[in-house]
Amino acid sequence: MSTDRADARVSTELQPEAGTRVESGAFNPRAVSVKNLIAPLLAIYGGQLMIALVPKQQYWGIAVVAGGLLLLALRVQKRRPALARIPADALQIALGLLLGLPLALNADGMKLWAPAEQSIFVWFLSCSLVVLAVLNFDSRQIRLGLPPLKRVDRWDTLVLVLLLVGTAFLRLSNLATLPLGFDPDEGSFGTFAVDAAMGLAKDPFATGWATHPTLQFFLNGALVQLFGRTFTVMRLPSAIMGTLAVVAIYAFARVGYGRRLAILAGILAMGSDVLIQFSRLGVNNISDALFMTWTLVALWIAGQSGKPGAYAVAGISMALGQYYYFGARAIPFVVAATLVVWLIADWRGVLRSWHLLLGFLAVVLVVMEPLIGHWLRNAGSVSEHMFLTLPFSKHLQEQTARLNLAVPLFIWRQIRDSLLVFTVLPDRGSFYHPKQAMVHPASAPFFLIGLLVTFARWRRPINQGVLVWTAIVLTLGSVLLNDPATFHRLLGLVPAVIVLTAIGIDEAALAVSQAIRWPSSARDLTKLAGAAMAFVAAGLLAATTVNYYFRIYNVREPFKPPVQEAVSLAALEYVQLDGQGIFLLCGREGVDADSGKIYHTPIVYAAGQNFNGCTPQALAQAKGVRPVYFYVLPDQQDKLPLLRAEFPGGTLKDYQRRSDGLKIMTRYAVAASSRE
Repeated sequence: MSTDRADARVSTELQPEAGTRVESGAFNPRAVSVKNLIAPLLAIYGGQLMIALVPKQQYWGIAVVAGGLLLLALRVQKRRPALARIPADALQIALGLLLGLPLALNADGMKLWAPAEQSIFVWFLSCSLVVLAVLNFDSRQIRLGLPPLKRVDRWDTLVLVLLLVGTAFLRLSNLATLPLGFDPDEGSFGTFAVDAAMGLAKDPFATGWATHPTLQFFLNGALVQLFGRTFTVMRLPSAIMGTLAVVAIYAFARVGYGRRLAILAGILAMGSDVLIQFSRLGVNNISDALFMTWTLVALWIAGQSGKPGAYAVAGISMALGQYYYFGARAIPFVVAATLVVWLIADWRGVLRSWHLLLGFLAVVLVVMEPLIGHWLRNAGSVSEHMFLTLPFSKHLQEQTARLNLAVPLFIWRQIRDSLLVFTVLPDRGSFYHPKQAMVHPASAPFFLIGLLVTFARWRRPINQGVLVWTAIVLTLGSVLLNDPATFHRLLGLVPAVIVLTAIGIDEAALAVSQAIRWPSSARDLTKLAGAAMAFVAAGLLAATTVNYYFRIYNVREPFKPPVQEAVSLAALEYVQLDGQGIFLLCGREGVDADSGKIYHTPIVYAAGQNFNGCTPQALAQAKGVRPVYFYVLPDQQDKLPLLRAEFPGGTLKDYQRRSDGLKIMTRYAVAASSRE
């Protein structure tokens, strides 16, 4: 199952002197790798932490410490026959799972009172033990018909640097104000991150708002602690994930199709208006594109190379995805289908790799262990969300009855609409209204060409992998819809669509190049000309979508309703002014008339309870205080004369919506220092 391969970088201090004879069963440092010495120490330390965190049930920690000592004894003894080495790795995996089990079971209610950072650290230690054990496994290659797997060279490095710079610029520039108008879900995500940063949230391995797993809020909360409670920070995690998703798309195409197609896919991904939009929102949908792609990149590298490290990365990526958006629940199905593709390609190689696949599953299990435990102990945390989706809700019966359609036929219509959303139908969700399909009209023909080419070359395992990726995510994303097709349910499919579009561009350019009647002396330029035309086409298409997003969509299309855009501007100004002064929102929607409590989540994120409605009590408290800022929505414009009379000497500023000039709010600011 595994070997304890010697690490060449073992410290020379551990080497025995020349000529020294190592007795049977004695400590043989030549055969002990650094990682195998570190793992038992991590287990012993993790067990001690568990003793402190679960004082009433110390047997958890004692068992881990004892197991760590046994593991250390196994690791440092003289090398034994291969079959005798298996127990050490098996014990290490068992210790990793045992260390995470109290988190899964919430032993002694530890997650409610133990510091969240300590719970996360124990989880990290448990994952590390399993991953380090898997790294010891023997390599076994599977014949998958991929291009030769080469190390990242200087050309790959140059391309990746250029992609990273371009992608980061398109996703980070003016992040707080583009798109303008924070979605209510963005504010909710940000508020939970603030709670985690302030210690108000305790359990990082539970489910919170709308049954979203809470670990992501604690990771986002670390950014709030580092950089403050700003809207750039609220959207920064998505921008980071969106940037890494582009790198993952390049890597997938590089592994499956070679460098030229990888560059084409990277250019298209960098300029994709859909990926840019979701990378600029403070929600977690973009995580589907990231974790889906990185899982498949690592998995195909693992199969081709047989490297246990690649299997471990694939397991980490798939399991981490389950802590983010619900679309990541499709990843295990895509992975299972990919393994079927592998069996068809080289079933003997897959069977010889059984130990690596078990290692992959062990990594998935240990990373997900606390979340799985929470799901099992709180069944409603899963079913609550499932009842919001079409197959499990009353909405299905209502729609089928209204349309007089059988359930299978209705679901087929959902799948059909989701398929057409790539090239024909516009997005009809709440996060993006581009009035165009997911694939830009100029790119749609290349997408269809790439799809046809992939079908025509279906015997290649990588093409089968892309096709099952497309079919599974499309089907699962469609049946989970409770309304017409929306982009955010299908973001896990966008990387595959981009790869298919790149294939279409490459094939079309090569066909045009071959159709040109080159002089007999220039026939060898056919492929070079085809590649040049493909790069130019991809660059023009990326420039078209970037221009559409920044110069057309964000200027001419209203992203959010007028009130939402208005309260977003008010929240932005609160942050810009560092919350110095009295801030009051005069409006009926989202404001409690009696208490003055504001429910608009961007304001709650930015100000908490320091931003109130224009109630008599709030106005009385504002008397004699400077500065004071009144943000008056259109439904309470009649209050302006009263405010100007009670708080004289202020200045007025009207706000118009950028897309159509609609007046959405008036600010009355009294900044003078004089008293009433």
